[in-house]
Amino acid sequence: LPPYYEGTPTFTTVAALDPPDFRGEESYRIEFQLDAEAGMPQEGFVHRSWEDFKKFDHLLTTHLLNFGLQFPTEPTIDNLDAYMKRVIEHSTILRSNPLSDFLGINWSGRDLKFLQSLPDFMQVVIPALYRAPDFAPEPPIIDTEEECITAEETPFEIYVYLMAFRSKEVLEQYLQFFRSFMDTYPSFEGLP
Repeated sequence: LPPYYEGTPTFTTVAALDPPDFRGEESYRIEFQLDAEAGMPQEGFVHRSWEDFKKFDHLLTTHLLNFGLQFPTEPTIDNLDAYMKRVIEHSTILRSNPLSDFLGINWSGRDLKFLQSLPDFMQVVIPALYRAPDFAPEPPIIDTEEECITAEETPFEIYVYLMAFRSKEVLEQYLQFFRSFMDTYPSFEGLP
């Protein structure tokens, strides 16, 4: 299961083009190192598609000043790696939500309280009251029924729950996303 990552990126590399993810999209494995507090992971990885890279560059362009990043026109490991190296050279981007969201860091969702009180519920259903990441954190890989039941919720799972409450305009897209993820879980036959 992927851990929760918190810190400031100090290094990134686009290491590989991995097989398609649960959405059926080819995904690039981005490995990163963090300046993190003691007891927190100092390095990790996340998978992102070419479409995710394009969305990330768009967020940098619309939310920050995107000068000299030279987004690649072709999605190769070398081109995307060079782009990410240029990204982390900018101190403004290093501490930004778009980069944290893209790397799947600095958001756990553990502060959300689903259905515990009306004010808490309003944070879940009204986006202006609670910022959700622009990209899903790294999904877990669940292999056994026991792991499915006993493993602590991951940031990805909390993100999926949150998006379920916020997907009124794109419900069919969300349901396809959720169904694709659930298909990665082992099947449970029940009692004999």
